[in-house]
Amino acid sequence: MVDSGFLGWAPLPTAVRLALHLPLAVAALALVLAGLTVMGLRTGWWARSTGLGYAALALAALALAGLLAVWHLIGWGLT
Repeated sequence: MVDSGFLGWAPLPTAVRLALHLPLAVAALALVLAGLTVMGLRTGWWARSTGLGYAALALAALALAGLLAVWHLIGWGLT
């Protein structure tokens, strides 16, 4: 039911549709966070300890997105 293609015709309220698409948003934001963290570490935006904290947060977000993908909770809209 989480698949985006299936939700197109389902008569669900807007709040429920948004909640079912949250795993895709988490995956997209995890990629953005990882990219910003790499760029920030390379250019020296933060102190080293702050950059390592952001790196740990980015790794945790990528791990969560990976788990959501393995559990087939991310609707890619490819059906």
